[in-house]
Amino acid sequence: MFSEEPHYKVLFEAINKFSIAVFNAGSRVEIGSILREKLKYLINCNAFEFYIIKGDEVEMISQTQAEGESIPTGELEPWMTSLWETGIPLHHIEHRDGNQTELRGWSFKKNERLGSMIIVKSDDKAPFTNRYVTMVKLINEILWSKISNYRLIEELDRKNNRIESLMQEQEKLISLRTQKLLQSNQYLTQLIQFNSHQIREPITRVLSIADLKDEVGMEEWDKEFWPDILRAISDLDQALTSIVAKVERLQP
Repeated sequence: MFSEEPHYKVLFEAINKFSIAVFNAGSRVEIGSILREKLKYLINCNAFEFYIIKGDEVEMISQTQAEGESIPTGELEPWMTSLWETGIPLHHIEHRDGNQTELRGWSFKKNERLGSMIIVKSDDKAPFTNRYVTMVKLINEILWSKISNYRLIEELDRKNNRIESLMQEQEKLISLRTQKLLQSNQYLTQLIQFNSHQIREPITRVLSIADLKDEVGMEEWDKEFWPDILRAISDLDQALTSIVAKVERLQP
């Protein structure tokens, strides 16, 4: 019992260092590098692949990639699809040239369209034993938490960018409408100034003729000046109609 304590202490320190490194990773590329550098202290294997699945999207991060970059796979191979759908752990052994190679796989579903998978390849030189299975589950939780955090941040960034884009579009639209409104107001002011004489002149004629009503007889006023009143009213009506038509053309 006591002889196993140093082993568990070393393992605990390795887990702690791995967890901290993944937590502090700034990118998927960095996670790939961490897998390449630190995974060997946790489990024996020749190749380790972590898949995160969301709907029809599949993303893979591997320790064996030269730069540790993430690779969108697009779709799963048939045996991986079976692993994902059934959830039954995969264990395939193959003997070749006197060497035994093993392929193991586990799926970890959050729901039918969301979860992760881990694929491990090993051989006689780096044998994977059943005692590593618990460690695989722990590694999955650590990686899942980090990648999910990345995806959440990316989704928030996309939404923030969309909101910012919409705000910029609204600002441009408001600026354009404000500019058009200012132009319309300026044009309306010029229109009123320009047409003020057309309105004032017939009104002045009407008022001037009306003042003559007390100086001449009613019969003479009706005969001599009433036609002038009608013409002035007609000119005023035409002037107002013209102005209203011009104003209506300003409406958006």
